[in-house]
Amino acid sequence: MGQPAKILVVDDNPVVLTNLVEVLRSAGYVVLEATTGQAGIDLARCETPDLVLLDVILPDIHGLELCRRFKSTPELEPIFLVLFSASETSSGSQARGLDAGADGYIPRPIDNRELLARVQAMLRIQRTEKALRRAQDKLEQRVAERTAELSSANLALVAEIDRHTKTEESLRRLAERLKIVNRIEQAILAAKSPREIAVAALSPMRQLVPYEHASVVELNTEFGRAEMLAAFDSEGKMIGGGWPLPAELSLRARSLRSGEPLTLHKSFNLFETPATGEAGPAKIWRLIIDLPMAIEGTLLGILNLATNQMDAFTAEHQEIAQEIATQLGVGLRQARFLEQVSAGRERLRLMSRQLVQVQEAERRFLARELHDEIGQVLTGTKIALDLAMREEGPANRLRVEEALGMLNELMGRVRRLSLDLRPQMLDDLGLLTALEWHFQRYFKQTNIRVEFKYTPMAERLPPPIETGLFRIAQEALTNVARHAGVKEVVVRLWRDTERAGILVADRGAGFDVERALGLRASIGLAGMKERAQLLGGECTLESNPGNGTRVTVELPVAVALEAAPGENGGPL
Repeated sequence: MGQPAKILVVDDNPVVLTNLVEVLRSAGYVVLEATTGQAGIDLARCETPDLVLLDVILPDIHGLELCRRFKSTPELEPIFLVLFSASETSSGSQARGLDAGADGYIPRPIDNRELLARVQAMLRIQRTEKALRRAQDKLEQRVAERTAELSSANLALVAEIDRHTKTEESLRRLAERLKIVNRIEQAILAAKSPREIAVAALSPMRQLVPYEHASVVELNTEFGRAEMLAAFDSEGKMIGGGWPLPAELSLRARSLRSGEPLTLHKSFNLFETPATGEAGPAKIWRLIIDLPMAIEGTLLGILNLATNQMDAFTAEHQEIAQEIATQLGVGLRQARFLEQVSAGRERLRLMSRQLVQVQEAERRFLARELHDEIGQVLTGTKIALDLAMREEGPANRLRVEEALGMLNELMGRVRRLSLDLRPQMLDDLGLLTALEWHFQRYFKQTNIRVEFKYTPMAERLPPPIETGLFRIAQEALTNVARHAGVKEVVVRLWRDTERAGILVADRGAGFDVERALGLRASIGLAGMKERAQLLGGECTLESNPGNGTRVTVELPVAVALEAAPGENGGPL
């Protein structure tokens, strides 16, 4: 028998906590306990439970906020969260819980048997697979025993022939199944886009699974969107596809939230494609099956099948459909990888071209500064000094003073030019001083105030990390000045033993992150991500039109990095 499932219960009520722990342990589960939200988070990080039962009302952190923290933390996000409450049991409360990231909501009081049934349903898939394998082994053993018994009698020969005939028919069907599945797999691998992959699978699948409506829905978890790639009717003909699902419809789809197989009876099909050309329910189907397209625990989408025949889908049909759903998941992941590689190449090509343009523009700027500004000052200084050497008296003194003034102006221009290229205090005094200086200069130039807070740092960060955080902050603030339309921006800087990070947030105009990155028209956003990735870290962009923008960067400080050109005061 495998290891029992591990369940974490978070509740500040000792009576409820004790009862839940006893009920779950009596059912054979490994149960962990926590009485506060922070203790629950810490315990989840250490123990990685399979399931968390979370009380909505906690003394330190509200259950909804705790859900958001779980789902915003990479190592905790995969854990299945179920809220429970005796006070907040309305449909609105449950909806808010699901909106906050919970995977389920159990109103209390609840019968212990029903609680165990719900928990068991969440953990049933693994046990079911094991039971199926045991049943198959047992069936094979019984067939072998029966064959031996039949071979001992003359009548067994007739039965053996009949069995062989049936076996041959089964093998023929299996061969036909494998042939079609293999053809589907080859078509999926040959397809170049997610929609072509969906079409390649749904059309021939009708020969194996008697659906009346079938569709493939792709889930984009990074941007929280879902799209119906293709839909087919009972004759295996394409009836549409390529439509994004409304956000409220995606939230209603339990299969998109849980990633588990789902069977519905006499229900609307949320993934049906009506004649209106928009995704959404059109009629009631007697049987609907949603099969997850998941690879290595990552949900990529749903294969949706519907029919008006209650017994249309046998266990074999569902097995075939799940196998095709898995192939669809592999194909979709491969297509997305290819798109990312292609986009990365295009971004590198564009960035290389823009980098050359930036270098040339910088050279033109330096040449113009040297010729038009510094050159003129030097020429005037030379003439003034030449005249001063030929004459004596007060006029001579005035010319010398004028020459000194020109030299002072020249020194100021050279200093400003040097600061524009790279502030020396970043190398001499460190990141905090350089940022505070930059914020003051930024306010004078843009009239945008920077609210800056940071954690104390006993020692300086490695030079590559300081430069990376400074440059990303520069670029983010430049974008705020250009596009946000605000008078204040928030900057936060922090570090711990392993990572350092910076946050730049505004409440300005905002933008569509996916569209901006897809256009690849500016080196700014892509440049921040590239710089963070080159330093082994992550850059997260969060924005929506009208809701401001957050740029969050975290870089590892303990990783040994080679100093890139331009570090430690070298030329950029």
